[in-house]
Amino acid sequence: MNFQFSSISNYTEQGPWHTAEEVQRFTGLTAKQIRDVARLNLVTTTPSTRSPITYLFQDVVTLRNIGKWISRNLPFGSILEQLSDIREHFGYDIPLSSLKIQPVGDALVVHDRDEIWHVSSGQSYLDFEPKQNVEPAEIQQLPVAKVRQRLQESGAALDLNMIEDCLRGDLLTSEDWFNIGIHLESLKEFKYAQKTYRKAIQADASNFDAYLNLGRLLQLDDKLREAKKLYEKVLEICPNSELASYNLGTIFDTLDEFDLAVKYYKRAPNVAMAHHNLGRIYERHGYEVKAIYHLVRCRDLERDGRLEGD
Repeated sequence: MNFQFSSISNYTEQGPWHTAEEVQRFTGLTAKQIRDVARLNLVTTTPSTRSPITYLFQDVVTLRNIGKWISRNLPFGSILEQLSDIREHFGYDIPLSSLKIQPVGDALVVHDRDEIWHVSSGQSYLDFEPKQNVEPAEIQQLPVAKVRQRLQESGAALDLNMIEDCLRGDLLTSEDWFNIGIHLESLKEFKYAQKTYRKAIQADASNFDAYLNLGRLLQLDDKLREAKKLYEKVLEICPNSELASYNLGTIFDTLDEFDLAVKYYKRAPNVAMAHHNLGRIYERHGYEVKAIYHLVRCRDLERDGRLEGD
């Protein structure tokens, strides 16, 4: 019923590996969508000899962008087709997260030096974004991961002050702060991850992903009231967020407010654990037919590989 944090694979020279469950949580994509992206070699996965399949942090950023584009009503198939064209043009040695890609209508355009263009069609676009005197910090250039790796190799304890120094910049965007938060979670630095998610919200009050992740961490700390407010804020920004509805359901479930729990679980029809919890509640209250329906629905969703709750 409560969130559980999945274990992280061993740290490698490329960075921490994220489990499929973590990637689903960070991106809002379904398991099948993530597999479709990986099948096209748009992200890096662990070799097939390793189990379970895990993903690099740089690819979590790419997958999260895909989730955002889908939420803006870009067709998933079109996103894959365009990213494949971009991948083929720039080469497979360059991670997509290192490219500045943004949607313009249904097109995904790339900022390539002083040019903005649509790789699939070759069409150029004008840049209407204001120029900045200083380039925003690149998330992959932040030394958080290297600090952890270096200290681990030397056997020294993690110097949290070094991570703190990374969080004092004022040139980072909301997206940068959010990505740092994901990275800090992978290092199990949850306290610092909370700080960065708050920074992401300060930079952009509409960044509902930051509200979701901060709420989840607060829920893990049993700060249910604050987590509840964050999930409710998500629903103000994105009323159709099934994760926010599911998370609210888990809070009311924890508080034994079953009517409200049922209300919010029903608003998350594609979250397998929402059906599991509905089945449990209905079974507890003697509604066997409803309980069976939702337990079967939970099984079907898990079999189909759709998004599961944490």
